[in-house]
Amino acid sequence: MGTRQQGAEKDVIKRKGSILFALPYAIVGGAEHVQLQLARYLAAHGFALSIITTVKPLKSMGDSTPKFQKVTREIYHLYDFLNTDCQYRMFVEYILESKKIDIIFIAACDSVYHMLPKIHEKYPRIRVVDQLYNEYGHIHNNRRYHDYINLNIVENERVEEVLLKEHGEDPGKVVLIHNGVDVRYFSRSGSSSDATSSSLRGCIPDGKFIVSFIGRFWQEKAPDIFIDVITRLCVNDELFFIMAGNGPLFDEIRSRVRAMGLDRKVLLPGIVDAKQLLQLTDVLVLPSRIDGRPNVVLESLAMGVPAIASGIGGLPQIIRNGENGYLCAVGDVDGIAKRIEGLRADGALRENMRRNARAHAVEHLNARGMLENYLRAFLQLLDKGLGVEG
Repeated sequence: MGTRQQGAEKDVIKRKGSILFALPYAIVGGAEHVQLQLARYLAAHGFALSIITTVKPLKSMGDSTPKFQKVTREIYHLYDFLNTDCQYRMFVEYILESKKIDIIFIAACDSVYHMLPKIHEKYPRIRVVDQLYNEYGHIHNNRRYHDYINLNIVENERVEEVLLKEHGEDPGKVVLIHNGVDVRYFSRSGSSSDATSSSLRGCIPDGKFIVSFIGRFWQEKAPDIFIDVITRLCVNDELFFIMAGNGPLFDEIRSRVRAMGLDRKVLLPGIVDAKQLLQLTDVLVLPSRIDGRPNVVLESLAMGVPAIASGIGGLPQIIRNGENGYLCAVGDVDGIAKRIEGLRADGALRENMRRNARAHAVEHLNARGMLENYLRAFLQLLDKGLGVEG
């Protein structure tokens, strides 16, 4: 049975299925990192990839285009050369035809959601996969166009529950695939003397307990709540805070830090390499208002850095309260501050949590399983779609 299945998978790969990644933008972030890993893996397994993006991002959000270009040259930022929804649709149809696309992989791309009825009418053989990270936002379009979506890939149990129990989705159209992290890369075994780590270290006073926030500066990730935590703890001279990332709220957060006279307590380095910052970090704090299973938490645990995060979305499945980190209610500034102080004061607790974090990541968060599951899902969908015209 196993040999026959492997042979079938090889046959599908030989047919070199073509996949269109429909992304809103190619910025620097956790979701984009997952999509980049997936693109590399699919290309290595014989798939031809094309990528479109439809929303011009802020420059402060970074640009992952060069990394995607190492996987495929077929990358099109539609906003650079098109102006209307009609032009977007016509160009997407051109890609579907000229590249003989078999699967459209949607990752939060509003424009392509709205094209699905026309795409299904003109190209009924094309399969559509939707990737969902949480139960908010893009799930509205997912439900609006569910008749045109062949497979929903959900990242955590909460989204799976919402689709199956609250919306009555067909279980055969829902696959749960947890995000993973490269646990070999995200480890403390490598050198930390690279330029990024060294430049950060030069900005941090010696002997401090480092509390880091890493993420996009927008309402969902709640950098403002992290600032509230800092105000509770700023009298403790043993603590130093780093807020890494960028986004629409960056200027506002920087202004608050300056207005409170916290420039010497808080470092805002912009977008930095997560691994190098985590090598310097004692505890990661992510007080999100909305989230799934954020990549930075997976990376933090793999690096042996305990995480304090909101107990929402898929976070309760990766943070074991009191073992490798802590879960707090959204907006519980006092609770977060208390956990930070407890970790700083108790070296034995901190070391135990470090070991637990790394062990949990190695056992449960390895990216290999994620990539294999995505490949299997695409192969099965492609196999079912071959020869289907309606």
